[in-house]
Amino acid sequence: MKKFWVLIVTTILNIFLPTNAKGTLSTTPPRMDGIDKFYASSGRTGILPANRLVVYYGNFNSRSMGILGEYPASELWKKLTAEAQEWEKADPSKPVIPGLEYIATVASNQPGRDGFYRNRMSSMQIEKALSVVRMTPGAILILDVQPGLSDLHREISRLEPFLTQPDVHLGIDPEFIMMGKIIPGVRIGTINDKDINRVVDYLSALVMKNNLPPKVLVVHRFTKKMVTGFDKVKSDPNVQVILSMDGWGAPETKMAIYEKVVSAEHGGLYPGIKIFYKNDIRKPPYRLLSKAEVLSLQPQPIYIQYQ
Repeated sequence: MKKFWVLIVTTILNIFLPTNAKGTLSTTPPRMDGIDKFYASSGRTGILPANRLVVYYGNFNSRSMGILGEYPASELWKKLTAEAQEWEKADPSKPVIPGLEYIATVASNQPGRDGFYRNRMSSMQIEKALSVVRMTPGAILILDVQPGLSDLHREISRLEPFLTQPDVHLGIDPEFIMMGKIIPGVRIGTINDKDINRVVDYLSALVMKNNLPPKVLVVHRFTKKMVTGFDKVKSDPNVQVILSMDGWGAPETKMAIYEKVVSAEHGGLYPGIKIFYKNDIRKPPYRLLSKAEVLSLQPQPIYIQYQ
């Protein structure tokens, strides 16, 4: 009987996980020129690569954390819809899916009651974000996690009631994954491939258990040390991983950071970039990256985030 169940489990793994030429399970992500073929051959249809994601980032409680805190929900969504339409004009080959990346766990420089230096947004606040994206059929919500001194996976698992919904996805902000007792904001945090793969496994299990479409996982990065071992991130047909450049500055600066932290070492992860409406125009030439400039980047970003 034991051999029978081993055979069943092995068969399931061979169906859902990629194999290398020797037939053993592979944890090495495909290069970008093969990533589309990988997901196509898996038989799993996800949001990517057929679409481009254009999202607003932030928290309803704070104007300083981005555009989400600056406008009423209806006006906010109207602005995002207009931005998405401009992206479709810039690249008609990619339909645009709009969305919000809502910071559901916010890092803090204050310890709070439990000493974890993070604030959890209530279910009511997350429901509000979900109600906004559902103004447009097909739009998505990405729940962003800044764990501070708390455990990353503890913070993610408490979001499970939302992550089991087909239009809710996940974002990780390594800047605020702190080691030891370092307070958020004092140093830049980090995440390694083992912790990312643990998240990939968790999301994949949710997808399979609840018969969901593939999940998107966004990992932010503006220095190399923020994400280590990314070349060992698993390829999983149930999880589409985006490596998004999170740095701010003038157009030339942003393109250089993108080249350093995404282009040079992107592996098989989908590429993304963040555009700051305010921080990016602090220095000459006092303008945002144009859509044409973003589309000229290699690999071309498939995830565009505004803050």
